[in-house]
Amino acid sequence: QPDGSLTPRSLTGALITNPEEAIQQVLQMIQEKKVTATNGKKIPLKADSICIHGDGMHALEFAKEINHRLITAGIQIQKI
Repeated sequence: QPDGSLTPRSLTGALITNPEEAIQQVLQMIQEKKVTATNGKKIPLKADSICIHGDGMHALEFAKEINHRLITAGIQIQKI
């Protein structure tokens, strides 16, 4: 949301279902320290982790592809 809060799952568009869109959002959060809000505005964000909802239809696919793209971009992944 424009105030930096998460979009409630009850609203349309709350979940990203396109793998490339999910990857681009993760890369933007890490590399630019920003996220694009629902109104299209980029807002500052310091993300310490990312969340992949396990109940999503493509959760495993997302996790594998995001992991691959982060490694390819030279971004270190840490377990917490």
